[in-house]
Amino acid sequence: MSNKKYLLLFALLFLVLNCKNREDAVASYAKGVDFYAKKSLEKALVEFSNAVKADSSFVSARLMKGKTEYYLGKHENAAETFQDILDDFPGNASSLTWLGKIYMLDSSKRDDAKQKLSHAIQLDDNQIDAHYYLGKLFEQEGNVKDALIQYSHGIEIAKRSDKIKRDLNEIYRNAGLSNVAESNEPTPELTKKAKRK
Repeated sequence: MSNKKYLLLFALLFLVLNCKNREDAVASYAKGVDFYAKKSLEKALVEFSNAVKADSSFVSARLMKGKTEYYLGKHENAAETFQDILDDFPGNASSLTWLGKIYMLDSSKRDDAKQKLSHAIQLDDNQIDAHYYLGKLFEQEGNVKDALIQYSHGIEIAKRSDKIKRDLNEIYRNAGLSNVAESNEPTPELTKKAKRK
């Protein structure tokens, strides 16, 4: 009986600590996103790193850490971050896309870049950046046919996004709001201004 109590106590303690770590990770991530939006990339990197330390399974924080490292010019660190994500979460198309983008910076890694970008597209055909960068690689090689195919796929994805924005704007208009999907502002509370029908 006492073994069951210890096991239950251990499980409860584990859950409490795990929830606290997740809360800390989310708080750091939110701060990081705020700094990132303000282009304070060094501060954003600190917060994203804190989020990852608090919860290494928080993929969004890890992706933002890698993106921030990339934009700070820390390409080797970014590549390591994205590779670590792939090691832990095989098939993460965003990480593959970013690795492809990083490999494009080194002319000796163009084939690796194409492989990563192609793999990202195989896993998630909606990776518009993967289509764009793969098209760019083909274009630079003089392979116009394959470049056009990739660019065309990217345009189709963008068209779907435009349709979503159009329909979203219609919903906002019906709710008494205007052009919310077009702006970069956060989505407003609909409950306060929604029209009654």
